[in-house]
Amino acid sequence: MGSGGSSSLDMVYPILAVSIAAFILFLVFSVEPVWADPYAYDGYGDSDGWIVTSDTRLTGDLFFDGDGITIGADGVVLDLNGHSIHGSGSGVGVRVLHRGDVTVRGGRGGLVEGFEFGVYIEGSSDVRVGSLKVRDCTYGVFIWSSVDVRVRWSLISDNGVGINSFNSIVYVIGNGIRVNNLYGVYLDSSTSTVRGNIISKNGMGVFTYSSTSVSIHSNTIKENDIGLNIVDSKVTIKGNLITANGEFGVYLHNTDGRISKNIIKRNLRYGIYILSSDVTLKENVITQNDVGVAIYSSNPTLIRNKITNNTSFGVYCSQDSNPTMRGNKIRNNGTDYYKEN
Repeated sequence: MGSGGSSSLDMVYPILAVSIAAFILFLVFSVEPVWADPYAYDGYGDSDGWIVTSDTRLTGDLFFDGDGITIGADGVVLDLNGHSIHGSGSGVGVRVLHRGDVTVRGGRGGLVEGFEFGVYIEGSSDVRVGSLKVRDCTYGVFIWSSVDVRVRWSLISDNGVGINSFNSIVYVIGNGIRVNNLYGVYLDSSTSTVRGNIISKNGMGVFTYSSTSVSIHSNTIKENDIGLNIVDSKVTIKGNLITANGEFGVYLHNTDGRISKNIIKRNLRYGIYILSSDVTLKENVITQNDVGVAIYSSNPTLIRNKITNNTSFGVYCSQDSNPTMRGNKIRNNGTDYYKEN
């Protein structure tokens, strides 16, 4: 493989790399997640919501001007039974605080909407949120210092942040996560599995920060401003369709892990952007992006990838990078392989 490209591109791409990194840091740090519930549970004297201490099945819609329902005992099932819990823009729709073995389910079409926190889970274990719609909240599902929290088969849409996890072990499985303004899924210091979801039209599809074990598997991640934004984390990204996102399909910064068997196509600018990350890319199809793989200050390993039909570059590599390349098919790109002088 040879080198190519014009002298103007030599200047444009390094400058662009610095600008993009600054843009990403602005997005990450200009929106500060809330790490504590400002609507603290007042105990059994809480006057603006229900306290549920046994299995409960709703028989009608509920309207709250403040907090909604607090789970007040372990082992409780709250079944919305297709009904809605409506808020007035503040408070918590459903709170699970220091509880175990709790289920919150929507039934057929059960909805939580119009709160600051749709579902708030703190200091809890074995919590299941399923078949639920959560919309028009600042935070759809907020998880703090909890273990074995499962969010499944739910539609989480039109919130500020869809699912936000901090210092928790969470499983996000089979959901529709769409049109959340800032983040579809936000994972900070969390051990997480994100599998089988459709994550679309969010600000960032999935953002991870300082997370030691994240598996992003078999999702469709499409039409977000940024598909995956992975920072200071250890990840496995496997078997996803990552398509039609904005600036980046996958953005990696100071990250370790393996990206394998994904289809990464038709992203507006970069299929995969690697910055200060020595990851392994194996058996991916990376096609019809502007740049297939961009590598800056990194020494990744690329094995048996198909990198084809990208408009400007198949692989663009900075001067201070030294990728290991084995068995890749890099062809029919604007320039197949370019390394800065």
